[in-house]
Amino acid sequence: MAGITNINRLEEVNSIVVQTAQVHCDNPNGVAEVLPKKAIYTNTGDGGGYEFLGVRDNKFAVVQNQMLFESFNDASYDLGIDLEVDRATYHPNGATRVDFIFPGREYTVPGDDSKVVPGISTSNHFNGGGKIKGLPFNKRLVCSNRMTMNFYDLASAVSRMHVGQIKRVDLYDIAAQVLQNADDALEVIQLTTTIAAQKHVTDEQVSHFLDSVEKKMAKKYHELVRNVVTDNMNTIGQTAWGFIQGISEVYEHHMDQTRNREEWRDNTINEFLQSSGVVQEVMARR
Repeated sequence: MAGITNINRLEEVNSIVVQTAQVHCDNPNGVAEVLPKKAIYTNTGDGGGYEFLGVRDNKFAVVQNQMLFESFNDASYDLGIDLEVDRATYHPNGATRVDFIFPGREYTVPGDDSKVVPGISTSNHFNGGGKIKGLPFNKRLVCSNRMTMNFYDLASAVSRMHVGQIKRVDLYDIAAQVLQNADDALEVIQLTTTIAAQKHVTDEQVSHFLDSVEKKMAKKYHELVRNVVTDNMNTIGQTAWGFIQGISEVYEHHMDQTRNREEWRDNTINEFLQSSGVVQEVMARR
């Protein structure tokens, strides 16, 4: 069997519908004109009506969630890849994130009693203001920590701007490329995880790295990050894997993952913590 086994879990994000409207204004001579822009509305507003999201240039295309994730289902079926929806969320600013896992491909990390399942994190800024993206991740099943990153090469991350006329066949091609890249990456991700679990890191190395992290982080998180990382390394081991899981727990369970401008600094560190730089930094230390 292939395809998305629990596709019903996408009903909430697929039910979000975006509509557009022409933007009119009066020119300096008082004559009404139609601007080369469109107003974006979504049905996620309170009261059952449409909420205004903003104005986009006409070059940006709207990609409805339902069409995109139906393409993921079709592509996974054709490629013979089993997928399972692990998490599906959306934000009122127009961003949708769906994490798929690859059922049946769990493995045990050496020195860690818990199992890990690989997956692919996808996102769609369906209001036309961002990108369609896909990025591999590892999820530690005992605690749901997942590290969304590129473990081996930035080429495994797939992104596509909402520019031009994106057709159904384009969405299928994007979904197929995301899934194929993630499927190809599984062996390398498992190898990298195994190496991380066997790589010892010292307290001095951890402290040095956290010092550099804190330069980008709001002060309210400094003590939290150090405590969480220490707890994970005490439980899992004094290894790069234990350190990575500590950082993952901070991102997944303790930090606000919204994208409000007032929380820009916090969101910047969120992106930093989930990037491949975390792995590269701790793995490179001798």
